[in-house]
Amino acid sequence: MATGQTGEVTKPGVGPHRRALAASAALVVIGCLVGAFFPGGEDVFAPRVKTIDALAGLGVGAFFVDRLVTFLPVFAVRETPDERTADIDVLRLGYGALLGGLFVAITNLPAVGSLTAGKAGDVNGDADRAIAVLVIAGGVVGLSRILSRLNPKPKTDATKAPDPDAAAAATSGEPVPLPSPTARAIGYASVALAALAALLALGDTAGTELLAADKQADGTIALVVRFATVLVAAAIVEQIVERTAGTYAKAKRDKPLVTGAVSLVLGVLIARVMDLYLLHNLGFFGTTGDLDKGIEASKNIELWFDAFVTGAVIASGTKPLHDLSARLSRSPEAKPATRASAPDPQSPR
Repeated sequence: MATGQTGEVTKPGVGPHRRALAASAALVVIGCLVGAFFPGGEDVFAPRVKTIDALAGLGVGAFFVDRLVTFLPVFAVRETPDERTADIDVLRLGYGALLGGLFVAITNLPAVGSLTAGKAGDVNGDADRAIAVLVIAGGVVGLSRILSRLNPKPKTDATKAPDPDAAAAATSGEPVPLPSPTARAIGYASVALAALAALLALGDTAGTELLAADKQADGTIALVVRFATVLVAAAIVEQIVERTAGTYAKAKRDKPLVTGAVSLVLGVLIARVMDLYLLHNLGFFGTTGDLDKGIEASKNIELWFDAFVTGAVIASGTKPLHDLSARLSRSPEAKPATRASAPDPQSPR
């Protein structure tokens, strides 16, 4: 499912077709069941800073969904622009839940239990993992919407100007073209190649420490430092892809899929070259304290999955990481600073 096919403004009264709804509902149910009842291991999530690392884990899952959903096939969609957009949007949610279920099953990530200071057992573990699947299913956009409710944009923030290209696409009257079979084949091949590249992680015993000091005055800073090195890698991949695959992919309908394919392969390779194990850094797979010892004690599936997911996060580019940190940096109590104003006793989140 090519990036750029979703997010367009649909006209009032245009909703997804019942076939797309049924398919998406089935995928959501399967994703929740996989995440809730088929955890891949007994290793617990042991974050250094509980709420921050849990939020970062949900963010990683959202990036994982956003990148891989690009390559999944579209079916049961109608022909008119608004109808096709509505069908693709609802299918995207179903695919997101399916990928989110896979992510939660392997990482054993609970949502409520990790984000709150509640005691273990306050929330049923199976239900909590199903909640995590639903949070991740919406991708970065869905996670951003949740965060916007938790930490609304203050009135002092500038209003983002509408995207003229998106508005033109929504009113052009032309159906959203699906990627060509050739581009689709490139996408499938890239996922397989990236998965094979992630096998290079097997047997590894060392990783790059991504976390700064645990004690931070601003929760946003504490979250951003967890992605800082990944952000550098994402910027490198972004520049390489735009100057190579982005230049040669002439067909507008194929460009998102082709550039995403190259980004995924490069992302996994760079993750391996730089020894970036994002999930292990955040405390997944029972990693507590020494990172290298945690990596050495990990199972092969955990090392492979971490390398693959870290590569997918890198392949997502710099914009999602920037948008997530920007959303978290906003404070609803923010006010214009004046010389006479007293310092706010409450630090922004």
